[in-house]
Amino acid sequence: MAADINFVPPGTKVYVPALERYYVMEDTCVECSEDWSHSRPHVDLYVSGTGPELAACEDRLTMESTEIIIDPSPDLPVRPGSACDSGVGG
Repeated sequence: MAADINFVPPGTKVYVPALERYYVMEDTCVECSEDWSHSRPHVDLYVSGTGPELAACEDRLTMESTEIIIDPSPDLPVRPGSACDSGVGG
């Protein structure tokens, strides 16, 4: 996961209920920091893959807004399989 370090410090675990997935803040992104400077929290979630399949997955997972839980409990539900198969957004 990427975000501005002022929003989510590196190494922080987060949970995305819409995807039923845990992520770890490991990177920053220019857009994340620009949005944060305008009081708009922004995170990028990474998924594995290449080419058109990756682009299609990223399009399906892109959400204008969604809940994230910072420092979540470890017992939240996790959907098996790839996040690309989550059905979110499509």
